[in-house]
Amino acid sequence: MIHYHPVPGRIYDLIFIGAVYYDYKSFVIRNQENSFEATPKITTEIHQFIRRANEIDDKAISILFTFQHDFRLFWIRFIMSSRTFFSFESMEDFFEWLEGLDPTLLLTHFLSFLDNQAKSRQDYEALFADYEKLGDFISALDLEDSAKYQIVSLCLSPKNCIQKISRTFRKMNEIMDQIEDRFSNYINTLREHLLLEEEITEVTKYTSFNWNVKKYDSLIYTLSFIDDSAIHCQSAGSEAHFILGANAGYYSCCFHERIDLVTLGSTLSDQRRIDILNLLENGERYATEIAQILKIPNNTLFYHLNQLLAANLISTRISGRKTFYSLKSKTFKAISDYFENYYKIIAEKEKENEMLEVKV
Repeated sequence: MIHYHPVPGRIYDLIFIGAVYYDYKSFVIRNQENSFEATPKITTEIHQFIRRANEIDDKAISILFTFQHDFRLFWIRFIMSSRTFFSFESMEDFFEWLEGLDPTLLLTHFLSFLDNQAKSRQDYEALFADYEKLGDFISALDLEDSAKYQIVSLCLSPKNCIQKISRTFRKMNEIMDQIEDRFSNYINTLREHLLLEEEITEVTKYTSFNWNVKKYDSLIYTLSFIDDSAIHCQSAGSEAHFILGANAGYYSCCFHERIDLVTLGSTLSDQRRIDILNLLENGERYATEIAQILKIPNNTLFYHLNQLLAANLISTRISGRKTFYSLKSKTFKAISDYFENYYKIIAEKEKENEMLEVKV
């Protein structure tokens, strides 16, 4: 059985409304290149709505909506660690959960998110008992001074922080009502396209997630209209939960990294670039090392490195005066999934043909 549940997608969109409002320019720049056609229009509309909504003007909580690790915003990570998006039966259920949050628990998660280190929750909780240590911890974060000031403000008035967050989410929910009304035709088209049972049950929809969905009794879907890619999937006993973005198409819905096969083929057509990739299999290297090991002139090396960077096959890390290069694991995982998807489709068809031959 397949069901559509609108509440998780709405909550997901409220988080992105916060990101659009508090960090509008960089949000649009990050998303406009690969966005579905209507997505930039929606983000622009959101920005205009919120500018007219005077109730949302508290910058103290902005960092809670804009800070991210590995393209995952804090609120998404926090909700996933506290409850699943699909556990909220209504928007009022979500707001009541927000207003009942222990502010220390919320801010402990946020400090952990900012720090991105393998420490226990108790380590971060202890900071609230010693403001001097808390100040030292925040000062050591690799953030701009304005962001550090916002974090200090949140930590010094946690109860007030929860009240501001609740008011902001409620106002953004009103704005999302207006957005859905404004883009009703676009949103209805998405629902019709993505939530057809025939489309959803296609093997290609799920093999990209590397899930055997046949073992689940029911599949529950929601849609995000602001984020435009396939987003998240998880199991809950005999149920499978999926959050799909606006651009979740037949083949491309499940790739966080876009695969341009033409660019990929062109990039891998040169043996020297393959040699660079083979060298980086063993870990990151800086440019001089690569040039010496592969005996490539510097100007030639940087040409090939730029080609690999453009194809999203490698990434860089700057340390002092050195630039280190490494393989971009997400891209290679996406490439692997892409061709694994083809294999599973072919295997499924071959199995069907064999069964038909046996019956004949």
